[in-house]
Amino acid sequence: MQHAELGSSDRAGAAGRAALPPAALGLTVGAIAVTSFVLGFAGLEQYVPALNARAVGGLSFGTGVLDLLYYDLQLFVVNSLPVSYGGPYPWPLEVARFGAPAATVYALAATVWLLL
Repeated sequence: MQHAELGSSDRAGAAGRAALPPAALGLTVGAIAVTSFVLGFAGLEQYVPALNARAVGGLSFGTGVLDLLYYDLQLFVVNSLPVSYGGPYPWPLEVARFGAPAATVYALAATVWLLL
């Protein structure tokens, strides 16, 4: 009897939809998001001064902590303005450019899944 009760929590909900992904997947994506945030900041700290030295389009981007945090947060919605001007990018920024949007897509998909 106990075995049957344990199995019932793994079954689909009342609507017949599959159960949410395991918590381990959510933790993994959370780790990817945090890692992307940290690597994004470190990469932008290297990249933005180099971009300013190139004087692309006559623009100069802020290099203060708040500026870099703002640019870093923009990575999660795919469009960080300094990154739009092309590479080469430092490796931490390269990792964050792909990890941050991937974490955002997963979070959106999980939210939609919960709402359906």
